[in-house]
Amino acid sequence: MRLLGPGLAMLLVLGGPTAADALVVDDLPPCEAAKRSAAARSLAAMLRCHSRAARLGVAPLPSCTTTVTERLRAAFAHAEDGATCTAAGDVPVVEERLDELTQELVASLYPQPLGASACAAVKLRATGRRFAGDLRCGLGGSDALAPCLARRARAFTEAFTRAEQRGTCPTTGDAATIGVMVDVRVVQLYVLLANGPTTTTTTSTTTSTSTMPPPSDAPSALHATIAAGVVQLTWVNPDPASGNTEVKLLRRLNTPPTDSADPAASVVYSGTATAANDPVSGLLPTTTASPRNYHYAVFGCMPGGTCESTGSRTTRTPSLVQVLRAGGYVLYFRHATASVCLDNTSLGYASVTTSPNWWKSCDANCGTATARQLSPEAVIEAPTVGDFLRGQQVPFGRVVSSEFCRCFTTAELMNLGPTIEHSPLVTFFVYDDVADRCTNSQALIATVPTAGTNTAILTHVGITCGDLGTLQPAEALVYKPDGAGGTLLITRVKWNEWPAQP
Repeated sequence: MRLLGPGLAMLLVLGGPTAADALVVDDLPPCEAAKRSAAARSLAAMLRCHSRAARLGVAPLPSCTTTVTERLRAAFAHAEDGATCTAAGDVPVVEERLDELTQELVASLYPQPLGASACAAVKLRATGRRFAGDLRCGLGGSDALAPCLARRARAFTEAFTRAEQRGTCPTTGDAATIGVMVDVRVVQLYVLLANGPTTTTTTSTTTSTSTMPPPSDAPSALHATIAAGVVQLTWVNPDPASGNTEVKLLRRLNTPPTDSADPAASVVYSGTATAANDPVSGLLPTTTASPRNYHYAVFGCMPGGTCESTGSRTTRTPSLVQVLRAGGYVLYFRHATASVCLDNTSLGYASVTTSPNWWKSCDANCGTATARQLSPEAVIEAPTVGDFLRGQQVPFGRVVSSEFCRCFTTAELMNLGPTIEHSPLVTFFVYDDVADRCTNSQALIATVPTAGTNTAILTHVGITCGDLGTLQPAEALVYKPDGAGGTLLITRVKWNEWPAQP
């Protein structure tokens, strides 16, 4: 017994015959055995989706997680087709349990926001193998159970140790904690799949046990996926026999909704449907300085009446790339590295110069040049930014550039899509006698982009204007205009940090 995971050993000792019997499939009907294998495969596959994402420092591919869910549902439907099952129609409950465990494990092993983490990727995959292996250990019968579980626990601990020996782990020394979390859920799922939810009913003459659960008054299996500019939410409605024929879906930032009447939560949907979309444009991304986790909860309600308070819950953490894909942001860039030649400001302002448009010149011969030009590094910096944003399908409706060659050439190298607007409003020096560049820049940043797009501004740092004057070459400040003339600074991203953005 000491070789087993601590949580599983404890449950085997304290759980009595029900828990112990559920671990072995000697007499388990084929339907429940098939469901056990399907659940094992599903959890392991879901953690593989998150493992691949953690290795790259990106969000899990919706196509990956959706495929896992669809396969679980198909496997349960196949198991129930023509067979007698103890708990027919239990896939929503199992799906919810697996989703809860996935969320807990990912939050514990790969806390957000993070970049790429090979260590977290290894731990997530090892945890999936542990769960799937434990669920299958009972297939060998009672005599093989303990040795099988011991092998799984040993392999799991060794995988965590090897991962931590390589360094750069977001968490360390957590094999025992994660093991207990998995152990407890393994037994819970064993019992659920072996017996189904049971209730005891009493009449005037008899007491009987029914394997049919009472009508559920709460929704189940709330699931959220960020795709196509929205958070796609799906759930299973309450049993109409409970009287709750409607649902109320809430969202709250960084704290779970307390109940259906939580005044700090936003109502996303109310009605009888089983799906709703929450536009990503109304959310903000998580950053190192400001972690943002959006908690969703859907509650069952009577028509025009009260709602139950348990609900079904899930959490999503939008990344910077995910919100940029939905549009509504302004990216304020400094031009790429430019150290070739110097600006000949002695030629004067645009209104008085005897050398019209001297600042627009791209002449890089310093004997004749009138303005500072891009350095060779720029042909690496600017395309790196542009290639990433295009590759991630981040849309731009406007690209506004200073009239200096080093700025509009940076914009050309980024190649973000729209025709570049050469604007005096963000042009260094030559128009400063007629306009305040700080005020003009702030006004542009506060301008809400066309729906579904973002705005890019390419300019200089020769300005006293808060963060606008602190940028490094090709670095960006990311702002969210509020539509009322104000802005929120979300984060700043250096040119070589874009490829690591999740």
